[in-house]
Amino acid sequence: MDITGLRPSKARVEPRGGYSARLPGHDHGSVWFDPVAKHHVGADEPYSGRALSKMAERDAWARQHNWSLAKPDWAGMYFPEGGSKLFLYADASKGYSLDGLLKALSKASAAIVPENCDRVAIEAHAPFVTPGDKAAAEAKRAKDVQRKAPSPRGPKTTVEYRLPLSGKPRRRPKTAMPVDAHAKIGLLLKGVLVDMRARAGVYKRIDAVRS
Repeated sequence: MDITGLRPSKARVEPRGGYSARLPGHDHGSVWFDPVAKHHVGADEPYSGRALSKMAERDAWARQHNWSLAKPDWAGMYFPEGGSKLFLYADASKGYSLDGLLKALSKASAAIVPENCDRVAIEAHAPFVTPGDKAAAEAKRAKDVQRKAPSPRGPKTTVEYRLPLSGKPRRRPKTAMPVDAHAKIGLLLKGVLVDMRARAGVYKRIDAVRS
């Protein structure tokens, strides 16, 4: 797409006559659109044996329908490492030529096949996570940590602490409460709880403070 300017298309590319007039030996086809010439181009990628056995029929088909049929130097898209061969074909009756595409593809980099791709080995049971997904997850974690980081400033009379189970940050007075004050407040809270058993909203709030 980058080197030819072609764009994927869902159009059908074949001479009039529909399926019966399609390219002999056609296999693994795709359709492309030339936005400059406003013309559709077909790509055909049969395996080499099938392509060779149908070569005479394919050439006769091109002459019969006045279509261009050519094989680029570039290996192709479907399964070049497994023997598929790329052919391009297009309606030549209106003056469209495949020469520009053939020239562009002759300068294309090697086809994308396993031999020239980076490989990632993972355990059979492990889910595969792409490098992009890992980078996105790490960026999100860093952002979350930055957003949740406690403010360095706070009331001068309190300090931060965290609950053992939930880990939620809370604040308490800097100075320790005397034991007798603890006992007095404990009695007050228990008294309120006893009196407020019928008031669920009040009871829960006081019980949370007591806890």
